[in-house]
Amino acid sequence: MNWKRDKKHIVMKNLKTLLLILFVLASTQTAFSQLKYGGRAVEVVDGKTIVIETPTRNRVTIVLQFIEIPEAEQPLYQTVKEHLQAMVLDKNVEYLPRGLTQKKAIGQVFLNKVDLSQQLLRDGAAWYSLPEKDSQEAGEREFYQLNEGQAKLEKRGVWSIESLKPAWEFRAEKEEIKKQQERAKLEEIAAQNKPTETAQTVRKPTQQSQTGTGFGLDMWSKVNNSESTNKTTVNGGLLTGRVPNYGFNYVMTSGNFLDLTNGNEKRKTESRSIFVYPAEQKRGDAGYVIGFLIESEKYTFTDSNSLIITADGQKIQFGKAYRIHGSLPFSVQELLLYQVSSANLTKISNAQNVKISIGKFSGELGKDYRELIKNLLTVTK
Repeated sequence: MNWKRDKKHIVMKNLKTLLLILFVLASTQTAFSQLKYGGRAVEVVDGKTIVIETPTRNRVTIVLQFIEIPEAEQPLYQTVKEHLQAMVLDKNVEYLPRGLTQKKAIGQVFLNKVDLSQQLLRDGAAWYSLPEKDSQEAGEREFYQLNEGQAKLEKRGVWSIESLKPAWEFRAEKEEIKKQQERAKLEEIAAQNKPTETAQTVRKPTQQSQTGTGFGLDMWSKVNNSESTNKTTVNGGLLTGRVPNYGFNYVMTSGNFLDLTNGNEKRKTESRSIFVYPAEQKRGDAGYVIGFLIESEKYTFTDSNSLIITADGQKIQFGKAYRIHGSLPFSVQELLLYQVSSANLTKISNAQNVKISIGKFSGELGKDYRELIKNLLTVTK
């Protein structure tokens, strides 16, 4: 191995990263916060991103500070890029670093002592970035607002198209449309895989072939629950269902609602206990599952979802969940399922005080739910 050659390769490969880090470090130190770095603009990536080549022939990608430009799918995207190209390409500029994002530096770029961000705002080639402006110094912010205001008054560039929305609004709408499409797709799949539910007097399960489909969020949400029936029990609070595509039937308790908390965070949670048994003789083993359905603004139990149930002071550890998740228009759902033995389910149902802990969240299982579990055990043992 040519060690010297390999060492040189490593140094050259990381030189750009080191240069970016030095720029950011300089920008965070008071003594260096006003230092500018010179270079030649050798490439324009888009209407607010340029690549400069330093005197030492290193290249740095720089994003112009505090502005937003039209997205690639919006009108004027290419026009704005060409406008910036005409201004800076092959010209010497100065760069005042402000920060670093991914592999790009962020900051103020000057051409002949003119702030390019302000110039683009004045030309109507950009919007003043509302999500970022609070981090800008007050004096500088006034100049940016003034330049944008003049372009808006004169209906320049982005202000000449009445229906053109600022990039951050366009991205938010695009993301919302994506979520709605995903939700519609999930609902379509759920409709195709809707299980056949029955609300009949529950007897000892028998081995038989039945019709229906899917096990998961849809099966869980479509059955009656204690909240939707004003907390009155139906057939002992139990429901039966069948999922022949997966080769099993089930008996399920109606839903019991509890609050899981972690400090000031609260998660509305619905819990059910389920007895699952094979639809055909000798097809598999029967068993119990306890599940928790959580809906919130963000996924909470992606990594930390181990379950511990404490029944009258005795801890029962279940470990990690089998986790099913899905998106709603304005929230997300997580379904956590844990296999539980008949003996442990009996301990839980007979206990006077039952506390649960899922990841960093905790709560209590009420008396009503423990009675539902007793009913489930009675008809399935």
